[in-house]
Amino acid sequence: MKSLVKQADVLLENFRPGVMERLGISWAVLSMLNPRLIMLSISGFGQQGPESGRAAYAPIIHAEIGAISRQAEKSGSRPVEMCMSFADTNAGLHGLVGLLAALHLRTRTGTGQHLDISMVDAMLATDDLAHYYLDYGSAHDIPIQNGASEVWDVPGGSIILAGDFRYIWKTLANKYDLDDRTPDGAPLADKISNRRQCVADYLNSFESRQRLIAALDKANLAWGDVNTTADYLQNSPTIKHRRSLVDVDDGVGGTRQVYQSPYRFSDASSGVKGPAVLQGQHTQQILSTWLGMQEAQVKELIDAGVLIQAPSSADVSTGKRK
Repeated sequence: MKSLVKQADVLLENFRPGVMERLGISWAVLSMLNPRLIMLSISGFGQQGPESGRAAYAPIIHAEIGAISRQAEKSGSRPVEMCMSFADTNAGLHGLVGLLAALHLRTRTGTGQHLDISMVDAMLATDDLAHYYLDYGSAHDIPIQNGASEVWDVPGGSIILAGDFRYIWKTLANKYDLDDRTPDGAPLADKISNRRQCVADYLNSFESRQRLIAALDKANLAWGDVNTTADYLQNSPTIKHRRSLVDVDDGVGGTRQVYQSPYRFSDASSGVKGPAVLQGQHTQQILSTWLGMQEAQVKELIDAGVLIQAPSSADVSTGKRK
């Protein structure tokens, strides 16, 4: 490990804080071996602090920062885990941003540094409603919420309209002369109820979904079909145009479909070159090119349990791992 670090630009680790120290490969040790090394540590609650030693996975962070309770309040259901691992994804993406910044800084200073990314910080930095809390103290006091976008039942299936209902009403009423028929002096609750019913009736007055969408587009309202993932992948014109799905070699004589890199450069190429690397797949290649190890030396480390052996094609095809 120390020999590899001497040749490396970047080291990534997401052990619980303290594990690297116990293994004898802490930042203090590794940076002495390679002053240009940049090390990224991702943990749930940071490398130091009262909760740094806690076990943390994405659902734990979602619950603790309030995202799960907010989701339950909005949906009117009991608290359940989020639909994807937001905390994991945000921490990884913020970690990448930090690494790129550290690499850029190293071109000026010549030295590396240790990046401490906590999943808590990554979520709070990315959560727009968490920022509103700093100003308003409560979600109920936020004047206009992005989260106020609503799903409506319309011809052809559900559709979501982006924006606060007051904005939706004003736009449709001005553009298409909608009248909520609320008498002067009526309570505010009656006015809101009448306007919501008026919008619902208007959205369901169209003979076809195509005509409804044309009217929404004419009013410059942002709308979205409430799809399943399978329907979107099969029918989206955007992902077909951008070639967002690509076939790659699966390593066992066939192909598999994966998502393309989201980056589109004007003067550089970027894209998926193959499937995710299998554990141990490049062990021999890295140790021979970086450290000049012979095949027999690598085998000794594999036999001793230090390294994981690259799986064979037969192992991959049957789902086995060595």
